[in-house]
Amino acid sequence: MKKIFNLSVVLLFVMAGCQKKDEYLLNRTPDERLTDALAQYQNILTSAQYGWKVIVYPKGLEGVYGIKSAFSYFMQFKDANTVTQLSDFDTTTASVPKTSGYRLKALQRPSIEFDTYGYIHLPCDPDPAISKSPVASEGGGYGWGSDFDFAFADNKAPAQLGDTIRLVGNFNSSPAIMVRATKAEYDAFYAQGLKNAMVLDKILNYFKKITVGSTVFESTPGGYRTITFKYLDGSNNLNTIVSPPYYLTPNSISFVSPFTVNGLVIKSIDNLSFNAATNTATCTINGVTSTIAGAIASIKTDLTAPQRWFAALPTNFNKAWRSDAGFHVNGVDDAYGVKTIPSFYQYWYWYNAISSTVDYFGPMVISGGSLANATYYSRVKSGPTFTVDGRAIFALSANTGTFPTSVTNTTNLFYNTTGFYFVQVDNVTYDMVSATDAKSWIRWWHN
Repeated sequence: MKKIFNLSVVLLFVMAGCQKKDEYLLNRTPDERLTDALAQYQNILTSAQYGWKVIVYPKGLEGVYGIKSAFSYFMQFKDANTVTQLSDFDTTTASVPKTSGYRLKALQRPSIEFDTYGYIHLPCDPDPAISKSPVASEGGGYGWGSDFDFAFADNKAPAQLGDTIRLVGNFNSSPAIMVRATKAEYDAFYAQGLKNAMVLDKILNYFKKITVGSTVFESTPGGYRTITFKYLDGSNNLNTIVSPPYYLTPNSISFVSPFTVNGLVIKSIDNLSFNAATNTATCTINGVTSTIAGAIASIKTDLTAPQRWFAALPTNFNKAWRSDAGFHVNGVDDAYGVKTIPSFYQYWYWYNAISSTVDYFGPMVISGGSLANATYYSRVKSGPTFTVDGRAIFALSANTGTFPTSVTNTTNLFYNTTGFYFVQVDNVTYDMVSATDAKSWIRWWHN
């Protein structure tokens, strides 16, 4: 009898609860419930006194191109449906706050849409000149495959959310995570913490030597928001590890997943501090105080890379190496402005384009809807001089046409008498790095 009594009491409570829930549902329309939920989300967003840390993981380029990435933001939401943002997209977005609009709306799931142009739109911009899209050569329109319209994805009532909110993009299904910021983090963001984390861009050398205790390795520019790390193994062989995508937090580089370099597991590079006078930085890696310093050559030069680069030309598409921009010099992409050349398409090194002994070095343009060489270019003696220490030195045959300043500066750097080191990035990409100081380089690729 006692068991029956206890069960009856439980059933009464369950029935009472169901009745209250039914009454709640019956007395409120779906639109009313949705309006109430959106109001609660609005309150959650705006009540964060010190704003939100936001990481977006674009998904739109993964399926076809296999490109993963991550972007970091700091956001403060206001009741007036404005949001102030900082972003790790570039030095400007990292240091200059921008205010734009947002709104909460009812789709299949409650969603937040950033409805006027802000920093979160930059990786989505269809213009590759703005988005710096890694697939610009595919004709533009893709950006980084990110989103600016997100659904709340926690499958919880708004009142049950804590300091972390999960989102998913409504177009590219890009996951995002929002974490309530602390006062210290708020101060760090507004003290240009994201810009301060861009240490690897401030050290102007292509080669950067990283010392972690007794472990020494180097980093070189990666691609698609990655960093290339290299180290010497026990047999003195140069090994290459390409990091997972990274994003920036104040004074730190954080990687999407841990990776291992010469036995050292790296999750992030923290407490970054740059010294402009010495062109070096200090940091901590796994809690160990470390240093990063520019170098004029690799920890082990690939002695045959220049020959491999040149030998590949006859079998490349159109027998050419291509660059989407000119030289990166002293920290500036396209430092000489070749992209400003009218109808500019790419810069080419074109094998035997002039004769069996003369190559073409110059811009390619779109003329009359077709690809053509510009009327001004440099004739290069085919076959550079290869030095025993791994450099290639190019020799001038003659110049043709009247050069704009961008081409003059590019050509002068190309023929510098010290020459270039070559670094093979992958099967279709090489970096050509000035052997003078490693502060100038151009990235070549072919189809």
